[in-house]
Amino acid sequence: AAMIDTDLLQEAGELRVDPELARRVALAQLDAMVLPGTVVGSPVVTVSAAGDVVTIAVDLDIDHVMLRAVPGHPDHQQIHVAASARLNR
Repeated sequence: AAMIDTDLLQEAGELRVDPELARRVALAQLDAMVLPGTVVGSPVVTVSAAGDVVTIAVDLDIDHVMLRAVPGHPDHQQIHVAASARLNR
């Protein structure tokens, strides 16, 4: 609800996500999470052209649990994670 473009909703009755609010909310949520690794670079938050889908993508450096025991394998790996949510109109 904190991502809704309330001005557009009041003026035109149209329910859409405000991209700047979406970015703030998504980054605040990411900061509050306990992640399984370290964030590499900057997270990317996008809103679909229709204004109804928010996606956050982040790269994480994670430690291996099992591969540490296998000689010749790195102790950690970088992975790309993305999550999306759709505004239910």
